Amino acid sequence: MPKIGGHAVFNLRAVYEFNEHVSVFGRIDNVFDRKYYTFGILGEPGEVFPDFEDPRFVSPAQPTRCG
Repeated sequence: MPKIGGHAVFNLRAVYEFNEHVSVFGRIDNVFDRKYYTFGILGEPGEVFPDFEDPRFVSPAQPTRCG
């Protein structure tokens, strides 16, 4: 059975403080919009999806997000 490959994810965060009471921040998750999985299991797909043969069920990670 083929393995699921490794991955690297880059996140950015910046903060600018105007003074001790006011600051602005920004964050970007998954800067390069890499597709990777955060969870996976093996199962018998034929019992649920008759035409599906890959026993790997995986959960994709979030795409690029700015906040």
